[in-house]
Amino acid sequence: MSAKPRLVIWGASGHAKVVADIVRLRGELELVGFLDDLDPIAAGQPFFGASVLGGQDQLGRLRERGVTHAIFGFGDGAARLRLAPLLRELGFTLATAVHPRSVVAADAAVGAGSVVAAGAVVGPGSTLGENVIVNTLAGVDHDSTLGDGSHVCPGAHLGGWVEVGEGA
Repeated sequence: MSAKPRLVIWGASGHAKVVADIVRLRGELELVGFLDDLDPIAAGQPFFGASVLGGQDQLGRLRERGVTHAIFGFGDGAARLRLAPLLRELGFTLATAVHPRSVVAADAAVGAGSVVAAGAVVGPGSTLGENVIVNTLAGVDHDSTLGDGSHVCPGAHLGGWVEVGEGA
């Protein structure tokens, strides 16, 4: 067994692949698999170098098996906000995934469960709430604040002092 903390990604679609790629490149967590609540027959099927372990009903078993970390691999901000407390109640730590080829200013704050994808830039003095996505090649300039569960889409650029509301 790896000495690294064990992680499950909740989601099994395109964004989950982005998150898994970041996790593997960082090498700090051991990816044990994916959860998929949308396709019940996906359980046991291979997905992006791991397998789909089932749906939300597997969370308790995963904790019992020593999986300590979880991160969302889907873009629905309202669902990320609704499900994050459940993960915490079950004892999971919300992992953060920051791509090694993104740029995050030294004084920027990145909240638990957030994803900063490849080529993204987060400027000085910026704050990302929990479960935020700054997607591929997106930019968040200086002194901006992104509310919990918000999403900056691929290629989008925000100027300085921008405030993005929760779930936006």
